[in-house]
Amino acid sequence: MKFTGERYLPNKFEESDSMSKMHLGRYNFAMQFIKDKNIIDIACGEGYGSNQLAGVAKTVTGIDIDNETIENAKLKYKKIIYPLLLEILKKLTCQINQLTQ
Repeated sequence: MKFTGERYLPNKFEESDSMSKMHLGRYNFAMQFIKDKNIIDIACGEGYGSNQLAGVAKTVTGIDIDNETIENAKLKYKKIIYPLLLEILKKLTCQINQLTQ
């Protein structure tokens, strides 16, 4: 996956980097609450965090609006569920935009 700066890609940063600490810290924090639960990771990006959550959760469903990102995640992280929710997300985004105008 090409790094554009829009998404965090773990292989582009050192673990000691502040960006890595921020992203990974969020998932580390969440892990204490999700043992044996069904989790939805909305805006999962390329799936590194969903994969981390899958180590303790019963199931993890990763959702992202970018189809290329989801296809990349499917190749890298096999234990995550990636439903075809792109159209649902687009409709939800439109509804949220209408509510906030």
